[in-house]
Amino acid sequence: MRRFNHFDEDTLCRKKNYLEKQHCHKFYQQDWKAFGPFGPFGPFGPFGKCKLCNPINFCCPVDATDDTELSGLEIQLQSPSPLTVAPGAPVVFDTMITSLSSFISYNNLGTITITQSGVFYVDWWIAIGGIAGGADFVPTFAVTTSAGDNIRASSPLIAGQLSGNALISITASPVLPVTLQLINATDGAVVFGLTPIKADLTIVSI
Repeated sequence: MRRFNHFDEDTLCRKKNYLEKQHCHKFYQQDWKAFGPFGPFGPFGPFGKCKLCNPINFCCPVDATDDTELSGLEIQLQSPSPLTVAPGAPVVFDTMITSLSSFISYNNLGTITITQSGVFYVDWWIAIGGIAGGADFVPTFAVTTSAGDNIRASSPLIAGQLSGNALISITASPVLPVTLQLINATDGAVVFGLTPIKADLTIVSI
């Protein structure tokens, strides 16, 4: 069997008309054969920064400045005791579920601290058992930051699960770090539901 390659004369010239074939063969014989054989391949360069790309452990080289891994944390309120949160007060989460960031931290008193600029996505929910006092008929909670963000969510149900989210852009101005809380924006105290998990909040850097 004849072996063809990129410089095979028949391969180069076969899809041409008669005059083109004559010219092609002449060109091949006079010019292309002047080239010698290919030299050996040089050594491969070093791989860049790697990360896990798929379940079978292939490692993909990426730029050393690339930081595409999600960073963030998840916290919950798991106290078995009946609890309320006063108007304007933060939800005091008591359990760290996951902490995957060196620049997002939680102080166990209801305050998250962010020490790096970027865009952050917050997702939260609360199991509400009712409202005690005040004029509001429905519960409202808000994600607030020391940079002035105030992103609210309400529910038409006095008792049930209230959920919300926020997309927050944090820059070095006014001043880092920036603190974040999930506060009761209702004018009355909100009673948590008698559930094993009373509230949950996740924040990630995107």
